[in-house]
This record gives sequence, C-alpha cells and structure tokens, in this order.
Amino acid sequence: MLKKELRAIYREKRAALTPEEIIDLSDRITFMLRQLLGKIEFQHVNCFLTNTEKKEVHTDGILQLLWQKGKEVSVPFSNYATLEMQCAEMTAETVLENDSYGIPQPSSPYFGPAEKIDIVLVPLLCFDERGFRVGYGKGMYDRFLKKCNPQVITIGLSFFEEEDIITDCDQFDVPLHYVVTPRNIYTYAGVPLDALNK
Repeated sequence: MLKKELRAIYREKRAALTPEEIIDLSDRITFMLRQLLGKIEFQHVNCFLTNTEKKEVHTDGILQLLWQKGKEVSVPFSNYATLEMQCAEMTAETVLENDSYGIPQPSSPYFGPAEKIDIVLVPLLCFDERGFRVGYGKGMYDRFLKKCNPQVITIGLSFFEEEDIITDCDQFDVPLHYVVTPRNIYTYAGVPLDALNK
C-alpha cells in the first residue's frame, strides 16, 4: 500500500483512540521498551516529545526512565523552513514551549552534535515488515538520521502492529532497527535481539 493511503488510514485509527487508551498503550510501550533497552549498551538517547494534538505515544515515562538510569537525553528541534532537525539537550529542568505545529521544544535550546547519539526514538504512524515507516510526509527524520553516527540504533514507537509492505519507499527512506508496540518488539535492519550486548 502507498504511504499516502496508509497515512490516511492510520491517522483515522489514531484519532479514534480515547485519552485512556492512549495512556494505557503508551504505558505498555514504555514497559516493552524498557526490556529492549536492557539489552543495549548506550549513554545518549534522542527522544521525541509528544504532540498530544496528533495523539502520539506519550514519552514522559520514557524520559523519566532514562533520567533515572543516568542517561543523557536530547530531543529533536525542528526548523520548518529548511525541513531539518537539530539535537537539543534535554534535562528534567528544561523549559518547554510548543512550536507552530503543537510540538513541545526547549524554549532556549542548547544544540549538541547528532553524532554522539546512541539511540533515536522515532515517532511514526505505521511501519512495514522491512522496518520502513510512514511519518507525516516531510522526510525530516530520514534527513536527521543520516547526520547521526552510522552505528546509531533507531527504535520506532507505534500504537499499532506491523503492516505488510509500504510499496513506494525509495532510496531516501531509512529503515528502523526496531519497532516497539504495546505487544511486540519487531527486529529489522540486521540487528537481532540476541546480537546485542548483555
């Protein structure tokens, strides 16, 4: 199925979720992600901040988990004029404000190098059996990931399970290594769970 078709379908599916369902599913995703992170050696995670208007996965619990473990955290900071993202440092004390799309971002960002990121947590609408994702159609994450260290691990977070095939992926699409859903951890891009540390 084409990205455009999948985007419409999964926007409707997400819009149908109640606030209670979103909280429950997000908690389940956080629990599953904790299991995956326990198998990976890492220090710095880039984690998206939840756009509640678009009913995205809630990442507050993930951020708290990372800080409790003493990990460094950054968040993507978007420039919509250039369709590029930068790596903005994030702590529990960081003051946030919503951008023009309703996405929380640091009000006074301090930017660090994307090359130091070990793991990027990626938002998505849906994903296929090869690890390709459908986002909002601007290609900002695909460009951002190409700035990161080649060894960076990418983990998508999804309310919904795997689709068969996204038929119009191209050379600019970057496949994910893993996708975490409320029920499963999907493995892609040649990084099986048993190959990870620990």
